[in-house]
Amino acid sequence: MCESCETDTPQTIEGPRRRKKLWETDVRLHCSIIGTCLTLGELRRIASRLHVRVPPELKDYDIHAQFVDVVGSPGPVAKAMHKVLDRKYKAAIRRFSGLEDDGSLRSLWDSCLQDGDVPGPYWALATHPAVSKELIWHAFGEVHMLSHLVGASGRANIRRLRSLETERDVLAEELGKYKRRLSERESEMRRLLDEHAIETRDLGMQILAAKATERRLEAAEERIREQESGEAYRSMRSRVETLTRQAAEDAQRAGEAEVRISAQGREIDELRETNQRLGEALSAATRERESLEAVLHSELGSAGEGKGHDLDLCGQRIVYVGGRARLIPRLRTLVERANGTFIHHDGGIEERGERLGEVLAQGDVVLFPVDCVSHRACQLAKRLCKQRSKTFVPLRSSGLSSFVSGLHEIVSQTEAIERGARCIPSH
Repeated sequence: MCESCETDTPQTIEGPRRRKKLWETDVRLHCSIIGTCLTLGELRRIASRLHVRVPPELKDYDIHAQFVDVVGSPGPVAKAMHKVLDRKYKAAIRRFSGLEDDGSLRSLWDSCLQDGDVPGPYWALATHPAVSKELIWHAFGEVHMLSHLVGASGRANIRRLRSLETERDVLAEELGKYKRRLSERESEMRRLLDEHAIETRDLGMQILAAKATERRLEAAEERIREQESGEAYRSMRSRVETLTRQAAEDAQRAGEAEVRISAQGREIDELRETNQRLGEALSAATRERESLEAVLHSELGSAGEGKGHDLDLCGQRIVYVGGRARLIPRLRTLVERANGTFIHHDGGIEERGERLGEVLAQGDVVLFPVDCVSHRACQLAKRLCKQRSKTFVPLRSSGLSSFVSGLHEIVSQTEAIERGARCIPSH
C-alpha cells in the first residue's frame, strides 16, 4: 500500500444514495482500489489517451502513486478511471446492485472472496450506496492482506508474466483488427460480387439479345439484297454495323467485369493468409508464455520444496549467439539449472566475429534470436552449424519467453532422438 492509505482510524464514508463515484469514496481506499482493480497497462493507456506524460523510466510504484494522488477530485483522469472501472466490472456491479442490506452485501462479498474473485466485487462494494463503513473497512483489510501475500510471491516473476500478457494483448488486439478488416472486406467483396453478378447477367442478356438481333438483321440483309432499292440496303447495313458494334462493346464490358471479380478474389485470399499468419504468431506467443509460466511455477516450487524445474538438457552445451546483455546472467542460470552448460558470443558487437567459429565448436546446440543478432553473424552461425552437423534453433525474439521455448524444443528433440535410438535393435 502507498502513503495515501496509511492511517490509524477509519472515517465514515458518506455519499448520496446512489453508486459513489471514484472521487467520492474515502481517500484511504483509493490506493487499494487502483492497485487491485486496474493494471499498470490500463493506467498507462489512460495516461496516453489523456495526453498525460509518464516517463518510461518511472517505477511502477511511482506511477501508481501519481494516479492515487489525482483521483481525490473529479478531474479528467479520475473520470476516465471511473469509466474504465465501470466498463471493466459491469458484471460484478450488476450482481451487487440488487442488494440493499449489509448482511446480503457481506454474504456476497465473502462468497466472491472464497472463489478468488476480488477486483470486480471490491469495486462494486466500494461504490455501493448501501455499504456500511464496517463492511467496507472489513473488505479493505482482506484486500490489504491479499496484497501482502501477492507481494511475497515474487515481484520479478509478476513483471515477467505482465510482459508476456502485454505481448499477448497486443497480438490479440492486432489479430482482432485484421479480423474486423477481413470481415469488412469480405462483406464489401460479397456486395461487389453480387453487383457484378447482376451486371454480368444483364450483359449476358444483352449479348443474347444482340445475337438474336444480329440473326434477324442477317435475314433482313438477305431480303434487302433482293430488293431493287440500294438506299434501303445501305440504311439497313448501317443499322446492322451499329448493333454489331454495341454487341462487341457489351462483350468487352463483360470481360472487364470478370477480370475485376478475379482480382477481388485474389485480394480476399491475401487477407485470409494474413489472418492465418497473425493467428500463428499469437499461438507461438501463447506457447512461449505457457513455457515461461511452467518454468516460473517450477522455480517458485523449488524455492519451497527444494526441487528444480522439469527441463533436463542432459549435460548439453548450449551456445547462445547475440541477444541482450542484461538477460545473459538469467539465461545462464536457466541453462545451468536445467543440467546444461551455457556459452555466449555477442554476435560481433564486442567480441571478434572471427572467434564465432571457435565458440560454436565448443557447443552441442546453437540458439540465436533473429531480432537481436547481426545479419552476418546469423548467416555465419547457420553455415557453420550445417557444415558441422550441429543443431541450431532460431528464436523468434531475444526475450526470456522465446529462450525458454527454445530450450523446450531442444529437450523435445533430444527425447525424440533417444526414443528412436531405443527402437533400433542391437546386433
